[in-house]
Amino acid sequence: MKVDLHCHSNVSDGVLPPALVAAHARQGGVDVWALTDHDEVGGTAAARAAAREQGMRFVAGVEISITWGGETVHIVGLQIDEDDPALVQGLAATRSGRDARGRETLQQGVLFDEFKQLGGAAIEVVTGSHTPDQYPVYAQLANAYGFLASRGTDFHAPGEARVDFAALPPLPGNVTPVWHDWF
Repeated sequence: MKVDLHCHSNVSDGVLPPALVAAHARQGGVDVWALTDHDEVGGTAAARAAAREQGMRFVAGVEISITWGGETVHIVGLQIDEDDPALVQGLAATRSGRDARGRETLQQGVLFDEFKQLGGAAIEVVTGSHTPDQYPVYAQLANAYGFLASRGTDFHAPGEARVDFAALPPLPGNVTPVWHDWF
């Protein structure tokens, strides 16, 4: 089963509408797909419908941008309720209050204890922004901190520098996928 739980549409900073991202994912062989636009769930209904049309399982998601310890951190939320009033309000506040922010990710060993204490359950082990040499490092971190593992291309546009749907490798065998009990 090919899973991609980190993609963006033109509802946030991607270039394609949700339906075309779904079609691109399916062309890449994806079976389970999540749209995780930045601080936005407005494309979720269209993404869900497109995934159904493409014969994929869909996971509702969002990538939330926060400032934590003076750094911008992106948290990917999966299996969300995109109609939850508190979530919708919080995302609106985040969008209205943010400056132009950089693309920073959690670095090895930074904030993992705090993330775990605050209820963090999984980290991205295989993604388009990691090199193949980093996959085992993130797998080791997932195991060391008791996190489940996720994977996603971080797709924004066809032909971009990140890895394409068809080329993203599976999770290493020594980690537990975040979706292990979803289906």
